[in-house]
Amino acid sequence: PLRAMLLGTVLASTDAAAVFFLLRAGGLHLERRTGSTLEVESGANDPVAVFLTIALTGWLAGNAPTMSMLIVQIVWAIVAGVALGYGGGRLIVWALNRYNLPSGLHPWLAMAGAVAVFALTNYLGGSGYLAVYLAGIVIANRPVRARNEVMSVQDAATWFARLIMFLLLGLHATPSRLLDVPAGAGAFVDRG
Repeated sequence: PLRAMLLGTVLASTDAAAVFFLLRAGGLHLERRTGSTLEVESGANDPVAVFLTIALTGWLAGNAPTMSMLIVQIVWAIVAGVALGYGGGRLIVWALNRYNLPSGLHPWLAMAGAVAVFALTNYLGGSGYLAVYLAGIVIANRPVRARNEVMSVQDAATWFARLIMFLLLGLHATPSRLLDVPAGAGAFVDRG
């Protein structure tokens, strides 16, 4: 059952993001509130999936913390992620509006700020994913200088990251072993 829960945890966090991407790629437009709800759900379930994946992997490896320690770690990760994400987002907005940078450098300041928020939050034991997601929401809902430049570079970086992700996933596939996968799928079923 733990292996099945681990597999479900890994796969469950991709549902809303994939649906949102497919809707946008297909040219379909949702009502504003529906789209916002889908985005929030997508962003909120990823940090939980990371925590559960780490916990289940630890339990399967035999070195998991106690349930009370796991709950404390999850609560701390959420609190730190929310606090540093909101504060980091406000700081990035302030920096973007404060500094008069040459054309084209505002997107890189925003990206560097997001990386710094992620790194600092992870260093303190919080959820870097939650922090960056919340910082992005804060930035998107504030007036920001050079918003169009920031958005165009962020969109390009997103597409590049997807390309690299699928390239790396493709490098892990060995075509000659693909026929062995259905036969080996029974290894995940607990027969006891």
